[in-house]
Amino acid sequence: MELLRFLQLGNLVWEQMLTDAAQHWQISLSEARILLFLLQHPQLDTARDVAVYCGMSKASVSGNVLKLATRGLLTVDVDLADRRFQHLTLTEQSTPVLKTIREKALDFSHKLLSPLSSEEQAHLLSLLERIPEHSHES
Repeated sequence: MELLRFLQLGNLVWEQMLTDAAQHWQISLSEARILLFLLQHPQLDTARDVAVYCGMSKASVSGNVLKLATRGLLTVDVDLADRRFQHLTLTEQSTPVLKTIREKALDFSHKLLSPLSSEEQAHLLSLLERIPEHSHES
C-alpha cells in the first residue's frame, strides 16, 4: 500500500508540473502529454499509438492533435499505405515548448530524488529500469 500511495502522490505532482508547463505555453495538459510522448517515443508516431500508450480516447487525441497542428507544433501526415493511420511529427516550433516541459521535469526529478544520496538514486533508477515499460498492459 505504501508503494501505491507513493505512486499516486508522484503522479499528482507530475501532473501539476506538466500543467504548469502547459499553461506557460497556453496549451492543455493533454496537448502537453502528446508532445512529450512524441518526443520520448519517436517510433510510436501515430494517433493510435498516442491513444493506447497515453491512455487517452481516440476522440480526445484527434481533437488535441488538430489543435497542436493548427498551432504549428506538429504535422499530421496520412499514411499512404493505410489512410486510417496518421503519422505525427514534432515541428521546430515545438522545441521551446518541450524545453520548458523538460526543464520542469528535471526540476521535478531533482525534488523527488533529493532526499536520496547519489548512490541511492542510482540504485533506485536501476531498479525502476527492471520494470517492463508496458507492465500495465495485461
